[in-house]
This record gives sequence, structure tokens and C-alpha cells, in this order.
Amino acid sequence: MRSVNPYEDKEISEKLDKLREEVLKLERELGKYGYDPRRGIESYSISELKDMIKKAGSEHAKVRDLLAKLVETQKKLYRELYNAAGLRELNVDTETPEKNLLKIEEWLLMSRENLVNHDITKFEKILGEIAKILGNCQENCETEILGVLRKVYKRDYDRYRVIKYVIETCGRLGIYEEKEIETLSLKDAVNLIVRCAKKVGPTKLAIYIISQHR
Repeated sequence: MRSVNPYEDKEISEKLDKLREEVLKLERELGKYGYDPRRGIESYSISELKDMIKKAGSEHAKVRDLLAKLVETQKKLYRELYNAAGLRELNVDTETPEKNLLKIEEWLLMSRENLVNHDITKFEKILGEIAKILGNCQENCETEILGVLRKVYKRDYDRYRVIKYVIETCGRLGIYEEKEIETLSLKDAVNLIVRCAKKVGPTKLAIYIISQHR
């Protein structure tokens, strides 16, 4: 049985409270667009979320971004709860709220119909550029990838979104466990991509990145 450290418990409790506050703040903001905070994001079906984004009209991109942030924050909350219980991974083997949360996250990340048209072009373009770099470069791959990210996207949020997609692709190939990409510097996050390419093979990863997004 894990020993209890009162200082550690206080730190965990404060971290959980902060995440719950962040979740509530995002839910209240989404409440302006028909989201019901009493339900929780895990109880929503993808079709319901599609309707919510559609009804937002010209603000659909904002709603999609808010949903993405809510899912990410809720996932962090689950991780902290699991860590507090001495568990390492989210329970996704059965039909659990956690599993539905990950389904929603994948849909938000991957679904083309919920991306703004110019963002689809950017996302596909940068994936193609990264795949090309991984397939061809011999050294300084990190520098080249960083250059493409900064050229295509102005916000770090969007750069990390691309990096996260590639790292999740590495996970599908059995290379990495899920990581908190946003806690790393941009350079260190890109370094994970290059390390993955070296382990799985640059060409294989490049092909897989593109095929998984189609």
C-alpha cells in the first residue's frame, strides 16, 4: 500500500482543484453555444458535438477550439486522479467515460469536416512537409521541422497540435507512451519526433503519418 504524505496529498488536492476550475470555466464558455455543464463532456456523442459546432455559425472555429481545450483539460484531470490512485494509464479497455473522451479528442483532431478550410490545407501541408523532412534529412532534422512549423503557424498552440498528432502516430506504432507534449519546449517536443523516426525508420513513419490522416 502506498504511504501517505500529507504535503503530497495537499499538492495533489490543489492541482485537482485547479484543473476542475479550468474545466468549469471552459464549460461555462461553451454554455453560450448550447453546452450543458451538468452533463460533462464525456457524456456527449460526436453527433451532438457536430450539431453544436454547426449551430455556432461563424463562431464554429471558436467552439471547436474550446471543445479541444476542454477535452485536453479533462484528460489531465483524469490523469491526476489516476496518479493519486497509484495507477499509470487511463482505463480505455471498456466503455468508460475516459474512453469516450479519447474518442472525442481523436475526432476533434482528425475530423476534416470540423476544421476550417484553410486550416485543413495548413494541417495537410505541414504533415506532408514533416514527412518529407523525415524521409530525406540526414542531420539537423529538428531545425528543419521547427522551421516549417514556424513558417506555417504563428501560434504555439497550433504547432503543438501538429507535434502531438505525429507523436500519437508514433504511439500507434508502439514507440512512445502518451506524453504531455505541451509541458516540453517546442524544440524538445520536435526532438521526440526525430527520435521516433530513428527508431521506427524515417520512411516508414513518413508514410504512416500521411496514410493515417487520409
